[in-house]
Amino acid sequence: MAFYKTNTFIKNHFNTSRESTKEDKINSEINNYLEFLNQEKLKLVDEGNYKEAQKLKLKIKEIQNNKDNKDKKNLENNFDHQLKQLKMDYDKELKLYEANCENNIKSLQEKEVSEYDALAAQHGNELKDLYKNVENLIKTMSLKHSSEYLALRKMEQSLIKQQKYDEAHVVKVKADNCALVDEQNFKQEKELIIKSKVEKLVKKYQLEKKHLVDKFAYQIEMLKKENEETLLKINSQFKKKREKLEREHNINNYLIQNTSAGKASKLVF
Repeated sequence: MAFYKTNTFIKNHFNTSRESTKEDKINSEINNYLEFLNQEKLKLVDEGNYKEAQKLKLKIKEIQNNKDNKDKKNLENNFDHQLKQLKMDYDKELKLYEANCENNIKSLQEKEVSEYDALAAQHGNELKDLYKNVENLIKTMSLKHSSEYLALRKMEQSLIKQQKYDEAHVVKVKADNCALVDEQNFKQEKELIIKSKVEKLVKKYQLEKKHLVDKFAYQIEMLKKENEETLLKINSQFKKKREKLEREHNINNYLIQNTSAGKASKLVF
């Protein structure tokens, strides 16, 4: 019986392979075994034992086909695993990125609310100070009667000295009415001062609020634009990695087929 047929040879020849879990080690052992069988086949041919050589030829082809099928299966399994892992990594990165984007926008919005509240509080304090300052200013103001009122009071005093009381009464009524008009004008003057200062402060508030809103609207818009650009990069990187895996897979598949064909031409005559 030929040595290649014995279980002892197969057991001894693959002893190292059983102990090793590495695929390349196993492939190396199988290739060595195929080379050994090919040498055995050539010996049989040299000896003129063509029947045994034909059997060995078929045996070599069977082992080579089994190895090729196993390599292809391993290649497909490895490719599927790499694709799944790549997709898992992509989904994880995308999820983390989207959460980060959401947190950044939320942080900006919270900051806007905080600054808006602080600005409102500042405006409230400024308004209180304004009323207090205006009140102090008004206290320093005194009523200045019109020249008409002063003239009527002077005429009234003159008529009293002349004991023309009826005429003095008429003038007094006119002077009292004139005093009411002066007091009303003075009141309106104070109200106008308050209104003018408040309107000026309110206008300032509106500009500051608008500036605050515009500032955060711009920052959020820029952040969203940056997020979109980064998302495009993430998707582009994922696409490139996937295409690289596919190219490597196609190359490996091509190498298995052509390497097998090359070996078959050497091992099988």
